[in-house]
Amino acid sequence: MKSWHTGNSSTRPSLLSQWGAMLVGATSLAIVVAIALAAYQFGLKSRGPANLQEAVLHATASHGGTTVAVATGRVSEESEGIFILDYLTGNLQCWVFYPRYQRFGAKFETNITQVLPATKNAEYLLVTGDSQTTQSSGNARPAGCLVYVVDVKSGMFAAYTLPWNRSAEAAGELQKGLMVSVGYDQYRVPVGGASAKKPPTPPAKEPTKEKAPIK
Repeated sequence: MKSWHTGNSSTRPSLLSQWGAMLVGATSLAIVVAIALAAYQFGLKSRGPANLQEAVLHATASHGGTTVAVATGRVSEESEGIFILDYLTGNLQCWVFYPRYQRFGAKFETNITQVLPATKNAEYLLVTGDSQTTQSSGNARPAGCLVYVVDVKSGMFAAYTLPWNRSAEAAGELQKGLMVSVGYDQYRVPVGGASAKKPPTPPAKEPTKEKAPIK
């Protein structure tokens, strides 16, 4: 009976070397694939929000200069507003963009000196923040964000919102009105050490007396 050890014995070491190299290569490939899969799964867990477009949509930004400050904020589920504060006049304005109609469809404004004291060479900071509002039965409701105005020199800040009509937005109708102050306070003493003077509260109107009918 012939043994299975046939052929030239000098070829057996080279065959074993080839098989060993193939085995090492396959093992290395398996290790690389395992590491790649683990890194991919880790990336899925640490990526953050699953809907990247939603995260970008809700992003806000702000920037300030020497005489003007700009910020953006979410007004509704679809629309975003740009808020511009003019230091020289105290006017705070908001334009709201309608994505469905690809145009600006609303404008709201106020003057911050009605709440914050007017100061010479005023300096402000302007930021926005999300505001979760309760769904109301009517169409009008507060916007989805608050805009905060920080007065650097007086040491005071104020927050504003705007009334939003979702039916008008859906129909592409123009909206215009006044922004509403939801509150203000002082966070430190003003520059120079003097006490901050809050704006006077408007006096309440006396009820009008009904005149007796002429007999």
